[in-house]
Amino acid sequence: MDKSRELGEGRIGPLLARFALPSIIGMVVSALYNIVDRVFIGRGVGTLALAGVTVAFGFQLIQIAFAVLIGVGASALISISLGEGNKDKAERVLGNGFALNMGISVAMAVLGVAFLDPMLRLFGASDEVLPYAHSFTRVVRLGSPLGTISMGLNSFIRSEGNPRTAMVTQLIGPALNVILCPIFIFVLKLGVAGSALANVISQSVGSAWVLAYYLSGKSLLKIRLANLRPKAEVALPITPPRELVRGVVLAGAYVTERIMPGAVGIDHGAKYDPIVPGEIDRGGAINTIVPRNPISQNTVGMAVSGFLVQVEKADLD
Repeated sequence: MDKSRELGEGRIGPLLARFALPSIIGMVVSALYNIVDRVFIGRGVGTLALAGVTVAFGFQLIQIAFAVLIGVGASALISISLGEGNKDKAERVLGNGFALNMGISVAMAVLGVAFLDPMLRLFGASDEVLPYAHSFTRVVRLGSPLGTISMGLNSFIRSEGNPRTAMVTQLIGPALNVILCPIFIFVLKLGVAGSALANVISQSVGSAWVLAYYLSGKSLLKIRLANLRPKAEVALPITPPRELVRGVVLAGAYVTERIMPGAVGIDHGAKYDPIVPGEIDRGGAINTIVPRNPISQNTVGMAVSGFLVQVEKADLD
C-alpha cells in the first residue's frame, strides 16, 4: 500500500506505534545529546563555559521555535493534501516551508551575529560568562542555516509517511556530536568554540542526509525549484497569525522578566534571589525558570489566552 494512502486506510493501532516510537526515540536521544554535550564542556572547559553555553541556549530556543512553527504547520498541510490526493499542493507546501525555514534562519544568523553581545547581555550573560557565550554562539549562529535544513525537513519526512527515516535524521546529529565534541575539546583544545563547531558539523551532516533523501528520488514528495518561491496562499496557512502572536507574547514575557525580575511571576531558582546570571549551584546545575506562584502564573496565562482568543475571533471574522 502507498504510504500516503496507508495513513488514511491503515489500522490506527499499528500506525500509532509505527509513528510514535521512532519519534519518542529521536526526542530522547536529542535530550540526552544536550546533556552529554554539557558534560564535556563542564569537564573539559569549566563551569563558566557551561554557564555561557546555557545563556547561549536562548538563541537556540528561538531557532527551534521557528523551525517547529513552520515544520508542524507545513507537515499538517502536507498530510491533509496527501489525504485529498493532491500531491502537487503537498509539494508546493513542502517547497514554501523549506524556503521559509531557510529565510528565517539566515535572517536570524545575520541579526544574531550583528547584535550578539547585547542579546547575550539581555539573556543574562555576566562579564565573566560573556566571552564563553560569545565564542559558542558566534560559531553556532554562523552555521545555523545548515542545521535548520535537518530540523525543518524532518517533520516533512514524517508527514509523508516515513517515520523511520525521520528518526534516523534525528539520530545522526547527536551521534556524530558525541564523537566530535570530546575530540575538539580534549584533543584539539578548541574549548567552547570546539563544542560549537562539533555541533555545526553534526547538524550539517544531518542536513546533507535529509537533502540526499529528497534529491535521490526516494521520497514521495520532491523539492522543486518552482515551489521554493513563497506564495501568500501557500505560506500564510503554514504560519497562522495566532501562533505568531503566541510566540511574540511569550517572548515578550521572557524579555520583560529578564529586565524586571518578578514582573510576570517567574522565579529564577529558589536558592538565588535575585538571580546572578549564569550562576551555578553546588550540584553544577544552572538556574532555570520556574513559576514563582500559581496566582501569578495563572494571571499571565489568562491574559495571554484571552488575547489569543480575540485574535482567533478576528481571524474567523
